[in-house]
Amino acid sequence: MPRMMKPGLAITPSLGVQKDCLVYYFAVEKTVTAVGKNDATIMRGTKNRGFTLIELLVVIAIIAILAAMLLPALSKAKNQAKGVECLNNTKQMMLAWHMYADESNDHVPLSFPPTNSTGTAWVQGTLNYDPANTDNWNLTNTLAVGSIWPNTGKSQNIFRCPSDVSKVIPNSGPYSGQITPRLRSYAMNDWMGATVGPDTAYRNLNFNVFDKLSTIANPSPSALWVLVDQHPDSISYPWFIVDMTGYPTVSQTRLAGIPASYHNNCSSFSFADGHSEPHKWTDSRTMPPITGVQNTTTSVQPNNKDVVWLWAHSTAPE
Repeated sequence: MPRMMKPGLAITPSLGVQKDCLVYYFAVEKTVTAVGKNDATIMRGTKNRGFTLIELLVVIAIIAILAAMLLPALSKAKNQAKGVECLNNTKQMMLAWHMYADESNDHVPLSFPPTNSTGTAWVQGTLNYDPANTDNWNLTNTLAVGSIWPNTGKSQNIFRCPSDVSKVIPNSGPYSGQITPRLRSYAMNDWMGATVGPDTAYRNLNFNVFDKLSTIANPSPSALWVLVDQHPDSISYPWFIVDMTGYPTVSQTRLAGIPASYHNNCSSFSFADGHSEPHKWTDSRTMPPITGVQNTTTSVQPNNKDVVWLWAHSTAPE
């Protein structure tokens, strides 16, 4: 005789069958019996039932809310990833910078083309938004004739920050009429790589100008920056000007070169000891929006703490 669990429902377990299996088969048979008791139209209706309009709208609203929450975080993460790549670029260029010094009797690469001494700057060329300026895109006459180029593995990509979207439309050459990225995003501390005499208007002050690795003591190599990614409206010559006029009076700070702030208000810096790190800016005057119009003017900006940081890490009084 089968064992009766409920009227009309019988299960005969085999010898050695586990209790869990009995429960499982009982549940299956109960489900089938229940369906069999209902009208066939109910079974078909349950099987084919889809979302109602209200349910669908609720799902869409939830997805929209989640997207609104996640997209800013994803955008920030993307900027951080590009910042890491930018730091890696400056790190690779600093390896080439040190190799040049090792091969040049301790002399560091020049930050700008010399006017009254022999030698080659770390890169050549002047950038702007002029469609007739071939320096914006011509590798041969700019990066490839720079002093560190042979030690970079001739890698053009490391000279451009991945967040730099500045472009030009040349009116001549192989890229004529085409939207073309500019070659370079970085500039060198203009107190670095001395030539004979004050070669820029900002070197007529009594501050250290560094010609050899062995002369770097104040600031220390770990505190003296060499390369930075520069604001696309500000970048021009191979050097980045830090105006020491007014030093150390905070109320007399002046911003000459404008650093980039692509990476969540940070710039990528490399230092004379070879390491690279980001620095976060705090004054909105240091982070003007990109306009696509070149701006190489010096701006008087009293009490700009970002300029004070540049003062402390660019040079020091003799």
